Amino acid sequence: MAVSGPLWSQVVGHEPVLRRLEADVAHGRVAQAYLFAGPAGTGKTLVALGLAQRLNCSGASPPCGVCEGCIQAARRAPMVVQVLAPEEQAGNSAYRARLHRVETVRALQADVALRPFRKGYRVYVIRSAEMLREEAANTLLKTLEEPPADTVLVLTAEQPAALLSTVLSRLRRLDFGSVAAPLVEAWLRDAHGVAETTAAVAAAVAAGRPGKALRLATDPAAWARRSEVLDRIARIGETPRAAALAVAALWLGGETEESGKMPDEGGEPPIELALDALEWWYRDALMLRAGAGEGAVVNRDRAAAVAEFAQCWEPGELRACVAALQTARRCLLRNANASLVVEVLWRKLARGGRPAGTAAVDRQVVG
Repeated sequence: MAVSGPLWSQVVGHEPVLRRLEADVAHGRVAQAYLFAGPAGTGKTLVALGLAQRLNCSGASPPCGVCEGCIQAARRAPMVVQVLAPEEQAGNSAYRARLHRVETVRALQADVALRPFRKGYRVYVIRSAEMLREEAANTLLKTLEEPPADTVLVLTAEQPAALLSTVLSRLRRLDFGSVAAPLVEAWLRDAHGVAETTAAVAAAVAAGRPGKALRLATDPAAWARRSEVLDRIARIGETPRAAALAVAALWLGGETEESGKMPDEGGEPPIELALDALEWWYRDALMLRAGAGEGAVVNRDRAAAVAEFAQCWEPGELRACVAALQTARRCLLRNANASLVVEVLWRKLARGGRPAGTAAVDRQVVG
């Protein structure tokens, strides 16, 4: 991994969080356990790694990014920082739950208890801490109650309310909000050389999440899946059944004659990428039907296609489709059967949100 400067300098937005952490370190008020709460892709893990740099920096102006402590933190050297992510559970569903296993938490607990062989802080980052099962959370609680000196735990969570209250009470919470789209767009262009139109679309679709925007803008597989999904959904007004089946296959990562299998997405379920793309697509169509100009369209690289699509549906139908997408997302977060959720969703989208029983439409949808 290439190391270039302090990690905090790579953070987009979140100045209040960085100021608070700097003040904690400078005044000797570092918490032994933090909660970084906010949406995925907003930079919580990056800030946690930057905190490890700040705590272990030996430079004159910490974090310097070039001393041994900073380099080890950036490289995630186990004696300085460890990052734990939830593990995908076994099963046949393409959308499998990710949970922290109690065995992994026990291994962390044993590591924390070991005497360090070097001076400095050890930082443990537990990503998506809301995925801790009760037994795993109670095991972690023992470490939170009596953490060793010079040890800092950072729990990140999108849904902090899902954490046990006994765990929450032992954490110092810092909130990560969404980052303004123009700031993310400028960062993509200036720091990563992303083309202007691509940067604008990625920043808007990511909805304030720089990490998600960067991946969409620079990962060909992610951009290809977005393109494939939007190509299919654009046809749903003309051929509901064919379009619905094709996009459902893409979501579940399966193969069909029409769709083929898409490249690996680097760990993010294809369903998540499709939901994001589709919510913005329907939002764009609804805005146009409500009289907004093309300047309000997020998918500006497909403005003409969105405008044509919008004319196929009434505003009420588009609103119903947005509601159906949001319901599907909630069901998937509750670990509902992905295949069933997708089937129900696509029947709703193919009907334009109309209820089953509309004879002419049903004949199109079910063939």
